[in-house]
Amino acid sequence: MFKWVITPFTTIEFAGVGRPLAVAALCLNMASFTLAEHPSAHAAHTTAEHENSVLVAERDVAPETPLIEAAPHDIEPGTPGEQEVCEAAPAVSQSSDHAPDLAKEPKHDDASNTFDNVLAKSAAEKRAQAGSNKAEPKHSADEQAAANGVHRAATSHASATHFEPVKFQDVTVGETSKHELITLWGQPADTTSSDEGDVLVFRKSPFKAVEALIDAKDKVSSIKITLAAPIESKQLAEQLGLNQFDPVAVTDDTDNAVCQAYPERGVLFMFGEGENVTPVEDETQAKPIANHVTQVVVQPIDPRSFAYRAETRLHGPFAQNISDLKAAIAMDPEFARAYWLLAKIYLATGQADPADAAAAKACDIEPDNASFKVCRAQARELLGQYDDAVLEVRGVLDREDLTQIDRAEALHEMAHLASLGDKEIASKVIPFETKAIEIADKLATSKGARERRAAKQLLVEAHLTIAEEVARQPFGGKAESLSEWIGRASGLAENYIAKDNGSIELRLTIAQHALNAIASFKPALDPTPWVTEAEDAAKSLLAQSDDELWQQHVKWELGIAYLHALQVEHTRRQTENALKYGQLAIDNLSVGATARQAVHSSEQMVGQLYFQMGAVYAVHKLDHAKAVQWYDKAFPLVTSKRPASELYTPHREGEMLISMGVSYWQVDNKTKALDLTQTGVGLVEAAVQNGVLPKSSLAVPYSNLSAMYQQMGQGINATKYAKLAKSIDVSDAKDQPEQPRIGRSQSNGQSRQKQSR
Repeated sequence: MFKWVITPFTTIEFAGVGRPLAVAALCLNMASFTLAEHPSAHAAHTTAEHENSVLVAERDVAPETPLIEAAPHDIEPGTPGEQEVCEAAPAVSQSSDHAPDLAKEPKHDDASNTFDNVLAKSAAEKRAQAGSNKAEPKHSADEQAAANGVHRAATSHASATHFEPVKFQDVTVGETSKHELITLWGQPADTTSSDEGDVLVFRKSPFKAVEALIDAKDKVSSIKITLAAPIESKQLAEQLGLNQFDPVAVTDDTDNAVCQAYPERGVLFMFGEGENVTPVEDETQAKPIANHVTQVVVQPIDPRSFAYRAETRLHGPFAQNISDLKAAIAMDPEFARAYWLLAKIYLATGQADPADAAAAKACDIEPDNASFKVCRAQARELLGQYDDAVLEVRGVLDREDLTQIDRAEALHEMAHLASLGDKEIASKVIPFETKAIEIADKLATSKGARERRAAKQLLVEAHLTIAEEVARQPFGGKAESLSEWIGRASGLAENYIAKDNGSIELRLTIAQHALNAIASFKPALDPTPWVTEAEDAAKSLLAQSDDELWQQHVKWELGIAYLHALQVEHTRRQTENALKYGQLAIDNLSVGATARQAVHSSEQMVGQLYFQMGAVYAVHKLDHAKAVQWYDKAFPLVTSKRPASELYTPHREGEMLISMGVSYWQVDNKTKALDLTQTGVGLVEAAVQNGVLPKSSLAVPYSNLSAMYQQMGQGINATKYAKLAKSIDVSDAKDQPEQPRIGRSQSNGQSRQKQSR
């Protein structure tokens, strides 16, 4: 029996030692916190205080028109160009670890040796400029455009850069001793003690002060240089040769920028308090980064800075993030959080085995971390190890020492697993997601940025899961209910994107799920607005980075949207549109599958794509020869080895095989036609027994078998299946897709066909 519970949420923080600095450096520290349990949150549909519920706050976001008929916000419609049907199959790798090894290059000695000279020169020039009260020159439009392009160039360059800490006036942090420091710099002007060690203060022109922290091993562990006047961060980075690297903005618990880190060189730019920060009215909005540097901190190369950079942009670009996390793990093989973050990237890019290995390593290092265990469950699910996944999540949900966000995440994952099961198990999907929404709703207004964003992401995903579950169920008023759930998801996503740095990928995700949901409607709705939404979001995402793995990920997700559009247009009998969307699905999935691992779920999806293409030819063009070409591709994928789990129940595989059998029969491959139909009937019977399909789903398959046996001269079997077909009440078949039939008498070699999905 499924139960619900929660898990500790550990985050990496970059913590300062205080302002003004009593200890001579800002150190990068690991910080974990456990959030207190909140009282049971209200249900998503009930009235609540506006400030405590993001659902109530965003209730008015949804458009008045049904959202299942239109995209959630105004966009210019666009129609993809029509292409010829392509026979190329999207290849799915058997295994993959699309993670580049850390590239190395010879040391650049001048980068370290000239750092102090350039910094001194920059500080002197800035002090002189400040003394003469001259305004800073503004960057031209061309200069600003060039600066905006630094991220892409720096990202690609940084992945092949040697990690080398800088020297400051012949002192190397982590190596130079206290005695050597005093020999080089002379006696300090002041010395104080702190919990981290002694702080030696030196007066070195043109700086206001230079402080060195001495650790317990009598080594210089960090150096802080306080500038006489603030310097614009981009300007300083260029002068110090740091603009070749991709910096990361370090924020505090309230999402205020504290500093800018350059992990490859162990350098931090500290921003002046309150300087160049535009106030915002909404505390949940991301704060603008102060861009003037008042202090520069030099530290040893730290693995946590690489992990933090990857975490701040976990949704892409992926190759750079993988490189950062591998660098962090190389420096600290017991860095559990880095393994966890790596597993999340592998999951997003379909690399099941690497994801499972990384998540397992994180769990081995920190066996009590529930977030890591939920991630491991997701990896096991991707591998088709559903029983293991359920046990992992159930172990989390049985705990009492969890944070609310981890409870919500575990419930959401359990709902996803329950959706794979039979009618009884699948009936738990909506209750699981409703409970997850109740918890996440409260957390989505949290002042803690990471918790708040995780809750907002979960709210969108949970609403979409419920929408798809609603679409699967036959009941009145389904269109209105589905519109409400998708509309709410869209409103939450737009709020997240606009106010809290949410990814535009949410729009692609919503369009994808909306198309999947409306495919169940008869008459089906026009998919064009959602296709346009998916294309528009994908175009924006592809422009964000030229990272190959990121491009593949976006195209894979867009390909899934096109697949669902194909299904909708097939139902609407829009033949040319269906073929166009099918070809676009193939084109995008072929690229997207480059680094993905062949797992059961992806094989089933690609098999379904090929089946749908064949069904369009069979049903609408009556071209069975062309149909079986597609079915030949679909068959080995649809019939691939299924996960050995009582949880997993086949849903539509049997109906697909039965439809294929009709076309093989028409091209006179009767042996294969009969075999496919018999296998399909067995799967449909199992689905009916498990409550996944109504008994009426067997009427046409039994009739087909009867007709086949009759024409093959096997009267006993023909009579047997004819009786079975007559015994079935088809009154509950109105919400089920119509299936192709084989008539008992043939006319010009064509069977009577009905629409099939």
